[in-house]
Amino acid sequence: MILDVVDKLPFLYETANAHPASLAAAFIGLALLLWRLVKFTVLPALDPNDPKEYPYWVPVVGHLRAFTKDSQGLLTRARLHFKDVRDPFSITMGGQKFYIVTKSKDVSTVYRNSKTLTFEIFAQEILVDLGCSQGAVNSVYGVGHADSKGLVKELGAKTPAKKTRDMHHHQLFPGAGNLINDIGSVFVAYFDKTMDLQWLKTQFYANEVGNGAVTVSLWDLNSDLFTNAAQEAYFGQKLRSINPAMAWTMLEFDDLAWQLMFKYPPFLSRKMHAAKDQAFDALEQYFASPIEQREDTVWWTKAFEMEMRSAGLGDRDLAIMAMTIYWGASTNLRKGGFWFIAYLLFDPTLLALIQDEIAPAFNGREINQDYLTKQCPRFQGAWEETMRITAFSSSVRFVTEDTVIGNKLLRKGYRIMMPYRQMHLDESVFGPDAEDFVADRFVKNSGLRNHNMTFGGGATQCPGRHLATHTILVFVAMFLHRFEVTLDPPGQLFPQINEAHPVLGLVDVKRSSDLKVQLRLK
Repeated sequence: MILDVVDKLPFLYETANAHPASLAAAFIGLALLLWRLVKFTVLPALDPNDPKEYPYWVPVVGHLRAFTKDSQGLLTRARLHFKDVRDPFSITMGGQKFYIVTKSKDVSTVYRNSKTLTFEIFAQEILVDLGCSQGAVNSVYGVGHADSKGLVKELGAKTPAKKTRDMHHHQLFPGAGNLINDIGSVFVAYFDKTMDLQWLKTQFYANEVGNGAVTVSLWDLNSDLFTNAAQEAYFGQKLRSINPAMAWTMLEFDDLAWQLMFKYPPFLSRKMHAAKDQAFDALEQYFASPIEQREDTVWWTKAFEMEMRSAGLGDRDLAIMAMTIYWGASTNLRKGGFWFIAYLLFDPTLLALIQDEIAPAFNGREINQDYLTKQCPRFQGAWEETMRITAFSSSVRFVTEDTVIGNKLLRKGYRIMMPYRQMHLDESVFGPDAEDFVADRFVKNSGLRNHNMTFGGGATQCPGRHLATHTILVFVAMFLHRFEVTLDPPGQLFPQINEAHPVLGLVDVKRSSDLKVQLRLK
């Protein structure tokens, strides 16, 4: 690097003398070369314990454009730049430095550390970006000192945020006294009602093809059924009466939510903001309506509202916080169902094996859900592999004190990103076929489940992980048991992943590669 700069000095000097107009450009070029030399060669040599930084040419901006265009491609290039040793390294995007951690052992260390690494700042930032008032954020996360961004630092008490998370665990976790069966039954009832050809014929994404069959968009079908089922569970019929198209409003926001994450100015993100505001308006009306008009919800919704109102929140702030739960369910369940069915349809041998395995769970329209979730190892394993291969989001932490991870010193004030896909494609863990879908991978080696980070880990592990797995297994089983499912037209290619924008969970599908499937009652 030093020799490169020295070699270029005579050229820059001659260029400046021969063309005075280019003098400024020559100085800028020289300054940039010297800056790059100091930042990525000299300073790292002085601090060998700091994670190495992936070089870039534009100060402050760094790799922001590359990340928004293809986040996984950027992370892979950076990892390979450092010889794929998987030590923590850093990437700068938009003036913020992120430490990238991709080794399973190091990720586990991060998850176990709740003293010097925290997630709360990110939750607060999302709420503020969504439009939640600062007073509401302060109340929910505890009264404390604010940093330069106005984000509250917790003082250690059990805040309303932690209380409502505990309540959600009670609603969504299996075990004696918990309420997962209550919410699960709402999903199953909704699937039973809508997995009906007469009902499907009325939907915009379905076409009747004769002989009692319909052709549907597999993407839209999953989006419709999962999102509306989640809405019915959490908000009953009242929200639907306020905005009959609420589910599609949420999905429109979800498709564009990456613009919020990267703080796009309003004039470049009008559709996203319009969908977001419509969703908030409907939820605000919902929480402003008399409580006796919305009794048909799961227990958590009522307990959540009571806790938030005790913290002093008004209807708008309550709507924004409730929307994050709706958002989390709508963005991932539909993608999980779509990708799982797609992998099964493109492997006829696997599909036949799983259909035979799940068959004993059905007696007419009655479903033995315990059998599906506990006695079908191939089915369960194929779902776990679907999650592994399609998980594209990241866990994040904020460094509150200097912390050593993987023999590297992570400095206070910076952020940690743990990208799931980079971990899930680690050949030292998953073998040389890590990039392939291998349906029985987790059946043959159950120990690999410890390395499947789809739902995150540590104190912030997704509270909905049990419900998500239960719901998707039941949905896909019902779908395959009730219908003969075939590609229509045949010969369609396997769907393409959409790597253009970051996501909050499973990878999106390129809409142009959506699958059209024909459904016929068995």
